[in-house]
Amino acid sequence: MTRPRLTAEERRRQITVAAVEVFAAHGYAAASTDAIARRVGVSQPYVVRLFSSKAALFAAAAEHVFDKIEQRLANLSSQSSASSAAASFENCRGLLDDETVTRFLVQLYSYACVDDDIQQVASEGFARQSVLLLDLFGGDESKVNALLGEMLVRAIGARAHVP
Repeated sequence: MTRPRLTAEERRRQITVAAVEVFAAHGYAAASTDAIARRVGVSQPYVVRLFSSKAALFAAAAEHVFDKIEQRLANLSSQSSASSAAASFENCRGLLDDETVTRFLVQLYSYACVDDDIQQVASEGFARQSVLLLDLFGGDESKVNALLGEMLVRAIGARAHVP
């Protein structure tokens, strides 16, 4: 039985999700578009045709991660209107449970230090997250900093256990 053909946009999303996983596990330098293509079951030239370069794929993966986090924060914000800032903080800590996301964010931060285009993507994404978190925590910067700090510590700890 043949699988139905995916549209280029559906395949692009599938490749982006796989890229997040591969970049999170191996980092930008060690990840390859070939490994990402194999994970999805497409050819490496097709990945390059959709994304033009490994850096463009990494940027798309970063946007995917930021979108995922922002969606989660928006959901928490709508749920927490009746709850306290302390409850909102505890709910946000659930973001830390996704080790792939936290490891990817560490890779993003690292690569942003050496690539201006990725730095722009990272700066804009982290700025959007900060605004959402500040809104969620009623402007309490100490809670935002505590959450982001804990995310970084967990990500580094999680990275130490990756084979």
